[in-house]
Amino acid sequence: NPLMVILAALRTLERLPAVQQDDRCRRYLRNAGVAGDEILRLVTGLLDIEKLESGALALQRSPFQVADAMHRVVESNRILAEVQEISLTVTCAPAVPSVLADLELFLRTLENLLANAIKFTPAGGAVRVACRAATAEELDARLAGVAAGVLIEVADNGPGIPENAHAMVFEKFGVVESRRLHGKVSSGLGLAFCKLVVTAHGGALWLESKEGEGSRFA
Repeated sequence: NPLMVILAALRTLERLPAVQQDDRCRRYLRNAGVAGDEILRLVTGLLDIEKLESGALALQRSPFQVADAMHRVVESNRILAEVQEISLTVTCAPAVPSVLADLELFLRTLENLLANAIKFTPAGGAVRVACRAATAEELDARLAGVAAGVLIEVADNGPGIPENAHAMVFEKFGVVESRRLHGKVSSGLGLAFCKLVVTAHGGALWLESKEGEGSRFA
């Protein structure tokens, strides 16, 4: 609530005629608002992670088509990929079953995975989002006793993640040092959030990656 008051005050100040006539004041307030929005996202992420870890975040399950949700997230990120000169494709196999899940959390999870892939893929690279029905062998390997499921993957051909950092990326504040050295820094909360959401739904989230060969989150 205190942060919302600050953001509301900043946006009110931006509309004042005196501010509109002062480029420097307008720029300062706009930058403060952007920083405030980022802090709000971080705080919300921390609170959601705490709720997920404690089991206090109730899932609002409803049936929906995975392909529709995927296309929604991909299209909202397409302009970002174009600006960074990254090829972005989405494919969904026919007859993928609908899922009973929390749509808002699903969208946020896929948004985090896709935003990460775009962020860490260099210009000229490619990011692929895909879904299909999971095979019995895949389910046995990851979710013993589960009869049916949907496999969703976000893959890129970026620099990849060292094998010794695969587990760390799903921890809170886990940031891969090689990415930091290349100027690509994140809060280290997005993948922790994704892991908790998928686990809360009874699913599994894992990473396949080698340095120099891209990454695949499934």
